[in-house]
Amino acid sequence: MGKLSAVPKELGIRAGERWAYKITLSHGPLIEVKVLDAGYNYESSIRVQRVDTGEVFWTRRGRLPAKWERQEEYLATHPQFRSALPEPLPRPEPQLPFIPRLTDVDLERIRAVVREEIAESMNGVPRIAFTVAELAYAVGLSDARIYQHIDRRDITPVYSGTKALIPVEEAVRFVRDLPDENYGALG
Repeated sequence: MGKLSAVPKELGIRAGERWAYKITLSHGPLIEVKVLDAGYNYESSIRVQRVDTGEVFWTRRGRLPAKWERQEEYLATHPQFRSALPEPLPRPEPQLPFIPRLTDVDLERIRAVVREEIAESMNGVPRIAFTVAELAYAVGLSDARIYQHIDRRDITPVYSGTKALIPVEEAVRFVRDLPDENYGALG
C-alpha cells in the first residue's frame, strides 16, 4: 500500500487562471472563464465564472481544453470551435399594464346609471329617504363603505331614533360630488 503525500498532486488547472470553455462538446465558440475552484482530484467538478456575464457554474475538465492565452493553438487543430458567439437576444422592456382613465363622458354614464338605480329602487313609490342598506345597494357600495362616508361627513343622514336615513337629495348630492378619479383608500 502506497504512502499518501501531504503535498497535493499537480492537477494542471488552478484557481484564478483563465481558461477557454467549450459551450458544446462538438462545435461552437469558446468562451473565457475564470477558475474559482479547481477541485481536489482529476475527476472533481470545477467551479468557473464567465468573464463576459459573471455567471458562475460547475463544469468538468473536458470542457476546458486550453488556457485562454493558448486558445489559438487549440483552435488551429480544432477549427470547429472557431465560430463566433451568437449575439444575445435583446430583452424586451417590461410593459406596464394599461389602466384606462375615466373621461367626463364615462362619468356621466356612471352617474346616469346611479340615478336610474335610485329611481328603480323606489319601485314606483315616491321615496324621500333611503336606509343605509338601500343607499348602498342603489349606488353599488357596501353598507360599511356608506358608514365610512357618514363618519367622514361625506353623507349627512337624518335619524329616526338610532336608524340613519339619507334623504334623496343628500344621496344625489353625494353621488354627484364623488371624485372623478381614484384617490386611494379612505383615510
